[in-house]
Amino acid sequence: MRCSQHKRRGYNLMEVSAAMLILALVLPMVAQLACWSLRQRSRTLSQHAALELANNVLESARACSWPQLSAEWAAAQKIPADITPLLPDGTLTAQVEPDKQQARRVTVTVTWSTGDPGPPRQLRLVTLLSPRMTTGGQP
Repeated sequence: MRCSQHKRRGYNLMEVSAAMLILALVLPMVAQLACWSLRQRSRTLSQHAALELANNVLESARACSWPQLSAEWAAAQKIPADITPLLPDGTLTAQVEPDKQQARRVTVTVTWSTGDPGPPRQLRLVTLLSPRMTTGGQP
């Protein structure tokens, strides 16, 4: 009777083998998920940096006086040094074009490489700006 009351503690070889098999199947999936997550985070950071950069350039255009808003102003727009690491091989293109009315169309395009095969990523924002009127009715 004494032998049947004594329970063994520990694991047998079959239980250890099953646990190792489960680990061997799950661990690569977790590693792949972690790699995918890091790559996606990098892409999201780049997309956010490009969007913020383009928005800042448009805000700068809104703040310009009407005579200063020209093709020369657009050519002077550059990517700041603190954003350059987030946008590898990045380019910033700004264009100021006259519209049919008394407005100007400002287009900002940010292009950068993702490191993946395929075409580079591109973000484009467009706005229409018109001259501000003073209280006397003059632009």
